[in-house]
Amino acid sequence: MTIKWLWNRLMAMSLPEVAFRFKEFALKKYDQYFNIRYAPKIKELQIQPSLLPLGSFPYKIKDTLKVFDQQFEYSPGFDWHKDINSGKVFPKEFSKGLKLKDPKRGNVKYAWEINRMVFLPNICLKFRNTGDAKYLDEFVEITNSWIDENPYLIGINWARNIEVSIRLINWSLCWEVLGVSDLFKTHALFKSFVYEKWLPSIHLHCKYSYLNPSLFSSANNHLVSEIAALFIASSIWKFPESGKWNRYSKKMLEREMTRQHSSQGVNKEEAAGYIQFSTDFFLLSFLFGKYSQNDFSPVYEQTLKNAFHYIFQIMDVKGNMLNYGDNDDGRAFMLEKESGFNNFKSLLASGAILFQDAKLKSLSAGLDAKNEILFGSHGKEVFEALPTEPVVRKSQLYKEEGHFIFRQENGQGQEIFMHFDAAPLGYLSIAAHGHADALSVILNVDGRPFLLDSGTYTYRSSQIWRAYFIGTLAHNTIRIDGTDQAKSVGPTLWKEHYQSTVLSASSDELRDVVRAQHDGYQKFHTNHIRTVTFEKS
Repeated sequence: MTIKWLWNRLMAMSLPEVAFRFKEFALKKYDQYFNIRYAPKIKELQIQPSLLPLGSFPYKIKDTLKVFDQQFEYSPGFDWHKDINSGKVFPKEFSKGLKLKDPKRGNVKYAWEINRMVFLPNICLKFRNTGDAKYLDEFVEITNSWIDENPYLIGINWARNIEVSIRLINWSLCWEVLGVSDLFKTHALFKSFVYEKWLPSIHLHCKYSYLNPSLFSSANNHLVSEIAALFIASSIWKFPESGKWNRYSKKMLEREMTRQHSSQGVNKEEAAGYIQFSTDFFLLSFLFGKYSQNDFSPVYEQTLKNAFHYIFQIMDVKGNMLNYGDNDDGRAFMLEKESGFNNFKSLLASGAILFQDAKLKSLSAGLDAKNEILFGSHGKEVFEALPTEPVVRKSQLYKEEGHFIFRQENGQGQEIFMHFDAAPLGYLSIAAHGHADALSVILNVDGRPFLLDSGTYTYRSSQIWRAYFIGTLAHNTIRIDGTDQAKSVGPTLWKEHYQSTVLSASSDELRDVVRAQHDGYQKFHTNHIRTVTFEKS
């Protein structure tokens, strides 16, 4: 972390955010020197039945987790602070003081992906499906090991709230799948583990999530993960603070749903790959609200519905998604059996069930394990009752958002699918996951790419390649004098944002025509104006 980066980061902050960061710093110092490291004692809580409408799922669940290019399978003695790619280990020191980008310690993403515990609910599903105690023992062993090796605020796994929160969501799903209230009746040792080890750590996760929010210029998908986790957890576990946590997180979810989406359901991070990530958080929160008789507002529900419809529009005839902006393949949770799982298609199935929408069903991959777990037998009945006729989609022009979908398809697998990007650089002042891709085009024909967005590659391991892949040169648009449309001053930090303007947009049965410009090259006294005409014949 250089002085130059710190200065640029400071310049991206408003005065209220500067005050917030000083408050964060004070909390960090308090945590370092005064916070109690041991887990609290949890008295007997009222353990309620599972909220999810769980049934029996005769699926062979995946046994291992693939972390980028490495296969992971837990074995006793595993080091939860290790980068499994390099074998390097991060120190067990105060979490908020760790240098996470130190190459001597390895790539922290390899460790974090494992510590999110997205593989753990599948072990619980195996126990639920088979009744074999070895799976319950495996779950207890893994969770015990993690708790023992990760004292509160020690090590990389307490360094970022999003990591804490995703782990909390997956522990919540484990609790639901195991049916803990029923297990207590027959497994005395498991009950002891829950009260002595698991519940105290769950409480600390909730506490951390509440006290360390990602606000102001950091309030993107990170904040959504945090408030979703806190809402779900406070819906399941009735700690003394749960009422406060639940009210706070629900209020924040309502706010962020409309802040981070346009009225048409378009996610404002300008990163297509993150849409499935954020939508899962909003969906899971909505369902836990529904199942606990704590429903979200009609505005929240309508925006969620529109988000599903945007996914429906930005998928080509073969199920390929648009690739603008960043994508790290992050997942909020994994409840599936097959390796080629497409979470966007799964979300369309979720939307079809939730809103009884046959159009969304038409592009899904059918009912999957994830949706059977989330919606139960009633959801399966709703899905199967929906018509299955193919839907012929038309062009969709999101004028206010600057995303233009040009499409001609015949309902028999043939399609011309084009995207024209006249959207902002990204969300909030740092535009963390946006790319300098103003007025770029992407073209797929019959599900095959012809004009590509080259994607993300890496966030932190190579500054040179990161700069290339987010830069204008890597996109189908104009670059002037070897410079990008905006200035990148860090892996996820932009300054000098351009402004895009849609000058005109029209669509009829014969053609779509959009004319737009951006001002990213004003320093050269130049505007880039592009007109795209899509001839439907």
